[in-house]
Amino acid sequence: MSARLSRRALIASIGGLAALASRIPSAVPADKLPGAAPFRVYDSLFYLGKPDVAALGMLPARGTGELWRAGQPRSVVDEIGVQRAVDCCRDFAGVFYLDVEHWCLFEQPDAVIDANLEKFVRLATVVRRAAPGLTFGYYGVLPEIVYWPIVQPVGNQLEVWRATNRRARAIAPHVDVIFPSLYTFYADVAGWEKYAAETLREARQYGKPVYAFLWPEFHDSNKLLGGRNVPADYWRRELELCRQYADGVVIWGGWQKRWAGDAGWWQETKSFLATLRPETRA
Repeated sequence: MSARLSRRALIASIGGLAALASRIPSAVPADKLPGAAPFRVYDSLFYLGKPDVAALGMLPARGTGELWRAGQPRSVVDEIGVQRAVDCCRDFAGVFYLDVEHWCLFEQPDAVIDANLEKFVRLATVVRRAAPGLTFGYYGVLPEIVYWPIVQPVGNQLEVWRATNRRARAIAPHVDVIFPSLYTFYADVAGWEKYAAETLREARQYGKPVYAFLWPEFHDSNKLLGGRNVPADYWRRELELCRQYADGVVIWGGWQKRWAGDAGWWQETKSFLATLRPETRA
């Protein structure tokens, strides 16, 4: 697989960098959502010189978006391409994510949604047949990634997103885990908490373990902050919110970057790992 996975562009209808200065009330719910124990932390980091994170209790995660052979249209499921992509991971003991970011569901015509749902189901069926022992799911599909329709919705955007997520239940029986994406777009911690809590609420409806994707850098769609590390205290709040409302996290990132063991996010991650129950650790 290509380690440099494409990252889905932030779906936005309003705002932009002006949101950095906005004051949005925190919406972390008081009622704790049900989560399976123990909480798990998965490693999908690509940093050059990365140490043995398994010794700290991190578990393996892999993924790919390279599911099509050269010249094959991405508008259809390339069964041979899919089989080739997962053949190397038949016996993989961790979790595996499929990165398909062009079959959109949110704010699409009904016919497009139905067609894309059918493609997601078919692709998962091919994966299951090719690698029956693989534990897998789709990155950022259940629910689909949105930020502004949650944090500052325009009109009925939030209701449309929720309705779309309900329609996406057709995919859930065909995957093992749910991988919602909770990347950091802005410096607004309260905004991130609102976005993350609502996304995790939606992810719970599918009845599968929920492992949220976190990235220790600001998303590269933010031209001012993209590529910078998320501040240590912000990062710890992300880990703690996920511990409260999810079953685990997949920490992703670091492509073609040198490992920095003194980075604040990593110090907080080590501290966080030390607080987990012993049976979580590898």
